[in-house]
Amino acid sequence: MKHSETPRFAHAKRLLTLLLLGSLLTGCSATLKPSACSCAKLPEPPLLSTPLPQTSYLESVLEDLKKWQARLSAIRLTSEP
Repeated sequence: MKHSETPRFAHAKRLLTLLLLGSLLTGCSATLKPSACSCAKLPEPPLLSTPLPQTSYLESVLEDLKKWQARLSAIRLTSEP
């Protein structure tokens, strides 16, 4: 047996749901406040020219190689009989 007020009740239920959803959405949007930007500051831009080193890269590498070679040649090699 069907009740005669079922379509009316369903319509009222849908209308009430829509009104509730609409009021929640408008209530949420009304309480939003713009927040202050807490963004990080940009770093300083790079220099347009970098200072040249006192010695060239090749000279420093050659010097390091000579030091390493001297240290390696100072090591005594042992041979097993």
